[in-house]
Amino acid sequence: MNISIKPSEKNQNVVCLVAPYHPSLPASARDIGGKWSGSYWWFDKRDEQRVRDLAIRIYGTDGSQNSDTVTVRVDASGFSGKREIFSLGRQIVSRISRDNRVRLGDGVILESGSFASSGGSRNNPCIGSNNAILIVRDVPRALANEKIQEYPERYAITED
Repeated sequence: MNISIKPSEKNQNVVCLVAPYHPSLPASARDIGGKWSGSYWWFDKRDEQRVRDLAIRIYGTDGSQNSDTVTVRVDASGFSGKREIFSLGRQIVSRISRDNRVRLGDGVILESGSFASSGGSRNNPCIGSNNAILIVRDVPRALANEKIQEYPERYAITED
């Protein structure tokens, strides 16, 4: 997962956050004065530590060093009623329309099981019933441990 926080090349008083979309990011970024440029978030340089704290809370890393990452096995059978699932700092699965296949997020593979061929309604697609076991790679250990503590029946570290 590519996360970076760096000074702006155009303005010395600005720090930029480059990160993949996460539904928690826009509101939280705006809360600390963030502005969306169309390809990255920018903030007052004086708020750099707040930006780093925000990135760590959402993604498990601020991109400043190689974080300790693990591979996580996820039982996705409980992810049936939603259109997309964000967990472990990224989008895990999504279905863009009722009859489209479920899409796996970056760094996510299907280990076993399957997803229903369609799910939800035309206006409200959803993941649908499934017995899928997913492997999610390169997860910051802190995020993995958080999820395992919260949902030990659904999440497990498979390798370091």
